[in-house]
Amino acid sequence: MKKIKRLILSVSCLALLSGCGQKKTAAAAATQSPEAAATPTPTPSATVTTESLSPNAVTEYDKTAVTALINADLKAYYGAGIVTAVIADNISFSKKDGVITASGEYNYKDGSTVKSRNFTYTYLDRNVDYEEQSKDIGTETSAPKADLPSSTASSKTSGVTSDMTLQDTFDVTISSSITITVSANGDGNVLIQLTDTNGKAVKDLINQAKPVNTEVTETVPAGSYQLKAYTSGGACTFSYRTN
Repeated sequence: MKKIKRLILSVSCLALLSGCGQKKTAAAAATQSPEAAATPTPTPSATVTTESLSPNAVTEYDKTAVTALINADLKAYYGAGIVTAVIADNISFSKKDGVITASGEYNYKDGSTVKSRNFTYTYLDRNVDYEEQSKDIGTETSAPKADLPSSTASSKTSGVTSDMTLQDTFDVTISSSITITVSANGDGNVLIQLTDTNGKAVKDLINQAKPVNTEVTETVPAGSYQLKAYTSGGACTFSYRTN
């Protein structure tokens, strides 16, 4: 009986000691700071590269984006309606170390004459953007006459001729450009001329043989002018707006 009692006492003590250990462990866990327990495992963040993914190869996306930038720049320089938009197929592209070089030729209106200039632009490909590095919009060269649109090819030299009649005169104030729309049938010529307030010719805006059905926009220095319409062989219909 004594042995049995001793065995029971030993088992009871072991149970008590085991329970105490569990309580201490649970208490230690309970006293751990909530911040430490809730801290998640850090994950690497995604990065967006600003360098070209194809530093030495021109992609179709490059061509499309750079062509749009060139057209926007030329339009900003000359004004709306002056420059014929260039297309990517007519531009020579090259690329080295992320820098795109784009060269070509564009046409623009100078009065009733179409002229051309060469251009070279360079852009740094930053993957999500293109940063202009340099530009050269070229030296003026005459466009081949065969390439001129029929609506802009003049059959007469600039200036008023003896067979022309002054149809109308308007006083105009121009900030940056003037747009002329002309319609005339029959024979003869139409001359729309811009002069200063003293009547001295500044620029022939339109000088064409009839029939005429065209619109021309010209950039001129800001100021006050007179707009004169001359015709031969009958009257013409025209309108204008200034910017």
